[in-house]
Amino acid sequence: MQSSKIKITVKKSKFWILTCTFAFFIFNFALPVHAETSRVEGYAWSANVGWVSFNCSNNNSCSSANYGVNLDRDTGALSGYAWNSGLGWISFNAGDVSGCPTSPCAPKLVDDTVTGWAKVLSGSSAQGWEGWVHLSDANYGVSFDGTKFTGYSWSDQVLGWMSWNPSKGPGVFSVSQVNITTGVVFGGGGSKVNVESDTCTLSSCSFPYDQNATIDLVATAGPGYVFSNWSGANANECGTITSRFCNNINLTTNKEIKATFRTANCPTDGPGVCPACNDDIDNDLDNKFDYPEDPECLSLNGTSELAAAGPACDDCLDNDGDGKIDWLNDSGCSDNPQDNNEANALLTVSLVFERQPNKGSVISASPGINCGTDCTETYLNDESVKLSALPGNNTVFQKWTGSCTGTNPVCTLEMSTSRAATAHFGDAPVILPQCSDGLDNDNDGKLDLDDPGCDSADDDDERDQTLGCPAAGPGICAQCNDGVDNDGDGFTDSPNDQDCSSLSDDNESETGANCPADGPGVCPACNDGVDNDNDGKTDYPADLGCFNRADSNETNPVIQGNCPADGPGLCPACNDGVDNDNDGFVDWKGWDSDKDNIIDIPRDSSCQGEPNKNSETGGIDVIEI
Repeated sequence: MQSSKIKITVKKSKFWILTCTFAFFIFNFALPVHAETSRVEGYAWSANVGWVSFNCSNNNSCSSANYGVNLDRDTGALSGYAWNSGLGWISFNAGDVSGCPTSPCAPKLVDDTVTGWAKVLSGSSAQGWEGWVHLSDANYGVSFDGTKFTGYSWSDQVLGWMSWNPSKGPGVFSVSQVNITTGVVFGGGGSKVNVESDTCTLSSCSFPYDQNATIDLVATAGPGYVFSNWSGANANECGTITSRFCNNINLTTNKEIKATFRTANCPTDGPGVCPACNDDIDNDLDNKFDYPEDPECLSLNGTSELAAAGPACDDCLDNDGDGKIDWLNDSGCSDNPQDNNEANALLTVSLVFERQPNKGSVISASPGINCGTDCTETYLNDESVKLSALPGNNTVFQKWTGSCTGTNPVCTLEMSTSRAATAHFGDAPVILPQCSDGLDNDNDGKLDLDDPGCDSADDDDERDQTLGCPAAGPGICAQCNDGVDNDGDGFTDSPNDQDCSSLSDDNESETGANCPADGPGVCPACNDGVDNDNDGKTDYPADLGCFNRADSNETNPVIQGNCPADGPGLCPACNDGVDNDNDGFVDWKGWDSDKDNIIDIPRDSSCQGEPNKNSETGGIDVIEI
């Protein structure tokens, strides 16, 4: 087996250096983000109120609630906002904590210890709780090792102890950032430098990346200019200083690499740099070179030495070989001398059925094709035709062949020439829900409605959703079995809270959000009753793209390399088929131990639905195969 190269990668974090105002859910906050500022990410845990999120990137919610806590590594200052679904915003801004109970007030990292205070903004003296969170005291505190935060902070009455490195998940962490400074030297107005997805057209630009990130730079010359060489303090790290590609720059510290250009020297610099009418080449092979010798060149800046050809319907030629010439005679020209296509394009559609005859059809968006009855159409004006394959009762669309290919039932054809497409249909498979298929899908010795995981015969998941709850906490467990008083009525979970119908009920409130019943727009994608990514699976836990019910993205993650087949050492811990932390749970999606296509070992929630996470116990390393 060919060996695989393994390296530890750190994801890139990028911020605009220009001042921006971010729109937040409930409040409008402006987060100060500087090149020396690192983003704080992850979750802390309070036994009283549940998870505290330190950044909207934790669950991809930044489009609707853009927030986060930041660490200035030069001064140690913390700023920004964390979020808890029960308490709301928790501020780390110095201005919000100026009246703290004891000094120092401003949250700050001092000698690897987080000092000062944070404040729950919803706390008030009228409620009997000011919302103060003490980050460190004589007998407790929060430490930082350069990447991970560990330890406890304390708030009286409501929040209580808050663990910054809980047993589940990566905890709270921050990856150091460094700058790559680039720019355009003597490049005129059209030259540029691309650094990954960033673009610089100025004499100096600075882009922040996570420390130890590997980046590529590409220099592109504008009209009239040529790339000369890379310059700047770290230009020698480019493999070839005169190549416009500078690859694999490891950002161990701040670095400077700029692109130097020069004015193009024409015709000496030749084709590709100089225009066709000033490159010393006979581009159209008429034995005439450049302007003014070649009559097709109107100036030295001309981009082609070829004579401009007239449209096909006005060039006195039979371009489609049908014995008819140009727009007066050829119907393919549709009475238009500017039409550049003389062909009459014929579209032919056919249907193939595996067993069920005449159970399927193909139609076009505009009138023309309605096959089985009308399967051919002639097009004169290079029309764009969209075909849709529609299966009938008990059939499914399988694939296209001919001019259309693939398994997408919609195919668009440009009718500049005659085309033929065939739609293939087959028998629809009969798939019964897990709770009525006669199988022990969760390998617990119980079938269908005898399985406590089945609520009805239509239930497609036999697994008992109460396993591991309420210990797994909010988001993973249903509200009526998560150990939290979600609606603040003084009663927690079923059967204590009368608004709970069962332990699997995900709404403790009689009047609040009722998910998944309230549907998309109100409920998260992983708890809205909709198959948002069209993979045939709906919501947590059935859809593997969902880490928990609060996840707002059902899309399944991308798996790197040949995993889990390559096993431990080559695959990340969350996708290697091994119970690395010996807790009875395996990998990001669970494990089929007996290879019967049924997951019989539950997935490890510490993987947070991420197959490339390299720790089943809360680590943050990601392995790239």
